[in-house]
Amino acid sequence: MRRSVWFSVLVVFFLGFSTFSNAASLQSAKAPFSEAKSEFSLLVRSGHNKRELSLAEIESLKHYEITMNAPGGVNGKFSGVLLADLIKYLKFDPSKRLYLRAVDDYKITLQPQKELGFDQILFVTRLDGHVISLINKGPFKIIWAHNANEVESGLASSVKWIWSIVEIREIP
Repeated sequence: MRRSVWFSVLVVFFLGFSTFSNAASLQSAKAPFSEAKSEFSLLVRSGHNKRELSLAEIESLKHYEITMNAPGGVNGKFSGVLLADLIKYLKFDPSKRLYLRAVDDYKITLQPQKELGFDQILFVTRLDGHVISLINKGPFKIIWAHNANEVESGLASSVKWIWSIVEIREIP
């Protein structure tokens, strides 16, 4: 009986260790995105101003990548820009809330200065180097890199993960 308990403990330890060693982590991307034509754009609103932000404009920012099994069954290498860099580029006030809306009208609001791990949110523009199709929950999505491993293993909620993003708005 004792032997089986110790064996179980060792198995859990080694499985846990191997999972940790393959853990998803945010990495600076090695090469710039190639030029790509895309019909996708992001609606940006701030106050009474609104405009469309192109994929090329978003991808002009420093980019990062993470390889993981994402919620919703889409797996691979996700590339994009940090959401913090994007809101800085848009000249949004980090003390104000952000509103993100998906194509299916799913919405989330974030408070950049109060969100744990906000500086590690990846605004994803590509999957395995390609523009993300609507079928693969594109054109844009966010991945919370600081808790990606917990979400991937089912230990944390993905309620603030949003895909098929079509709008970002600054809320006073």
